[in-house]
Amino acid sequence: MPSDVFISHSLNDKATAEAVCAKLEAARVRCWIAPRDIRPGADWAESIIAALGSCKVMVLIFSSHADASSQVRREVQRAFERGLTVMPFRIEDVSPSASLEYYIGSVHWLDALTNPMERHIDKLVFLVKSLTDAATRVPEPVPPAEVQKIPEPQIDQRESETRPLQHKLNDPNVIGTSKKAAPKQRQRPGIFALVALVIAGIVAGWWLGIERTGPEAKKQAAIANAGEERPGGNASDSTVPQEKNSQPPYWTHLRLERSIPQPFRLIFNAYDGDVQKPDSLEFQINAIDVHQPSQFVKIGDVINGTKFKVMRFEYKGVLNPPSDASELTVQNTETGEDIILKLQKIADCRDAYAVFRYLWNNTEFRVTKGQQFSIPPETSLQYRLIDVGPGGAAIKTSAGQVLMVPLLQN
Repeated sequence: MPSDVFISHSLNDKATAEAVCAKLEAARVRCWIAPRDIRPGADWAESIIAALGSCKVMVLIFSSHADASSQVRREVQRAFERGLTVMPFRIEDVSPSASLEYYIGSVHWLDALTNPMERHIDKLVFLVKSLTDAATRVPEPVPPAEVQKIPEPQIDQRESETRPLQHKLNDPNVIGTSKKAAPKQRQRPGIFALVALVIAGIVAGWWLGIERTGPEAKKQAAIANAGEERPGGNASDSTVPQEKNSQPPYWTHLRLERSIPQPFRLIFNAYDGDVQKPDSLEFQINAIDVHQPSQFVKIGDVINGTKFKVMRFEYKGVLNPPSDASELTVQNTETGEDIILKLQKIADCRDAYAVFRYLWNNTEFRVTKGQQFSIPPETSLQYRLIDVGPGGAAIKTSAGQVLMVPLLQN
């Protein structure tokens, strides 16, 4: 029978590895561990390769003995090549050598450096079981939603017989029509003559208008064209930006050049319990800094060391291929803003940077969300960046007025 978890360890750490194995199997997680599961007379290397091919998770009992073991290094390398989730369980306060750090340097660690060891093993079992259950869980079938039939457009029979084909093809109310143009119809010779006369009349009028335009009118037209070419300007704008009363407000010359999202420092790593009873679930939360310990919280708990409270959980299992895209919503207790954490995915933080371009002098500057800034030459008026996204930025004046800054058009 295929196993779920491969336990990699040095023979010097056999007692800890066997204790972990016993706890996992008591929780109905099938384990493969050497030398117990190598059949008598079987090739050791072939047995290792076959076991890694059937498992989903590797638990690495990490110590100085494991770090020095060439067999452990080969097992870890093979696990990453096979796409297994590798979970280091550190039982000794040592750092991995370069050969192991290449693979596990960026992986979340679970430290077991303090007593009692059973408490750390219980956390390990919780995490491993969550991963294996998520990989094998089959979502309950959801009854298909009632599909509302879209009524076909009612077209009068007489109209449908006389209505041009091109009108029907471009009608958005007609479902399934294409946008291809209708075949060109043969035109009568008289139509071409009429079109030629119209074009000739337009050209003649344009030419006469040019000839009747005096030098003063041409000068005014040139001034107007110059105003249109100036960034953010028009014919009535002043060419001196310091003249406040002769132009639109300075903020209208701002454009959002780009936004730079920042990663949210917390990650939703696993959960355990009945998804039909969200209040009974326990969630594992980790910081992007892998050296910080895991936290196990429930709905309504505030995550230690943060201002975020766990609000709700939404199960999003996918049947084909089997995967889990469940979401955990946490709320900033100071601002009331919600952030959705997808299972084992790094979310973007609301505290993004906005890079603005000031069209009057073609300069750019960067502002953090919540930061105050001013726009020269009117430095006495303060603005605050309150939101930024792919469609633009929102800034607020000191008087409380919210202004929208559009994207810079290339």
